[in-house]
Amino acid sequence: MPILSPLALRSALLLAALVSTSNAAAVAVNQRVSLRAVTPAVSNNYIAHENFIGVIRPVSSTSTATRKADATWVLRTGLADSNCYSFESVNYPGYFLRHTNFKLYLWKNDATQAFNNDATFCLTPPLIGNVGVGLVPVNYLNYNVRHYSSNLLLNTEQNNYTFRVDATFDFVAPWAP
Repeated sequence: MPILSPLALRSALLLAALVSTSNAAAVAVNQRVSLRAVTPAVSNNYIAHENFIGVIRPVSSTSTATRKADATWVLRTGLADSNCYSFESVNYPGYFLRHTNFKLYLWKNDATQAFNNDATFCLTPPLIGNVGVGLVPVNYLNYNVRHYSSNLLLNTEQNNYTFRVDATFDFVAPWAP
């Protein structure tokens, strides 16, 4: 049995805890999910892609089918670490959320180790409150995914309310069936 890094172990345990909740279908590997920002002012915003850039965008029942698909992901076993996760676009199969230069983008999987590392995120407990998760890139363990001015970025953890709420996302039912 392989030895797990502390972060990978926390990620696996956190997903197991999420799966044991009533929202189990929304967090199963190889199933569709959407991730909602928990920031109060933008709690109707979801992790999405637009023009191949990682963003948060408002989504509602009246949104276009494209907007809903842009905010829906297939939760995959991590490309670089099977104890973490990768997010594949539902409307661009084979394209994954990936970080480069501390920003998130939607890129086609080129099967390189660099891509696999950049497209793998471990789950952490929420950075604020007790709802949601944090996303930590497997190759930048001191950084968190956060939204800022509608863009998705990597930042080192900061001990303030704004950072913590902007770096916490909640798994919810997928917008695109």
